[in-house]
Amino acid sequence: NLSQADFNYVVDHNDYYFLNMEQDTARASMQGVLPWDFTGAGAPAMAFGFDYRKETMVSTADPLGSLGALGGGNFVPVRGEYNTVEGYGELDIPIIKDSFVQNLNANMAGRLTSYSTSGLVETWKLGLTSQVNDDIRARATWSFDIRAPNLAELFNVIPASGGQVDYLSNNNVAVALSEAAGNTALKPETAVTWSAGIVLTPHWVPGLSMSFDWYNINV
Repeated sequence: NLSQADFNYVVDHNDYYFLNMEQDTARASMQGVLPWDFTGAGAPAMAFGFDYRKETMVSTADPLGSLGALGGGNFVPVRGEYNTVEGYGELDIPIIKDSFVQNLNANMAGRLTSYSTSGLVETWKLGLTSQVNDDIRARATWSFDIRAPNLAELFNVIPASGGQVDYLSNNNVAVALSEAAGNTALKPETAVTWSAGIVLTPHWVPGLSMSFDWYNINV
């Protein structure tokens, strides 16, 4: 905590900005192996759960910053928050075991997320992994992904003044006031991702492991 002397030293109208960020979460989940072996390669494993998250930012700043009256920065007080409610599930299904490959597994996952600022979105993933033999492991995935805006992108307001110095005369020749502002109407960005790769662990070179991956992301 700041003492009054600390505060008086900082608040000298040369601009100041105090930012507090808080995250509150609650979570419940379960995972385990189902009692059925559908393929003869082993029982499927599954996980599912529920998440709640609340993100909050509160800032205080020099009052002159809101007027753009300071030499730089000109921060302004900001308050913003959002919350998310999520449900998710994942399933791993053995398909082949000790046949023409050592194992082949399919996996799938899905998540529904409700953002208080932008509504409901969904993400999902489908994948295959195979231990071909002791030396080669292969994998591939197809997924629909999101990136949600953060607190600053939603709520921040930062007017900042600045100038350009003429280095021949050493004079500040121009001063402009610009503003970087958040947008509460932003929605999560989306992407479709394809990826594939192999992991090589040749038994004739002890300790050697090499991974090669290809991916394609359409945003």
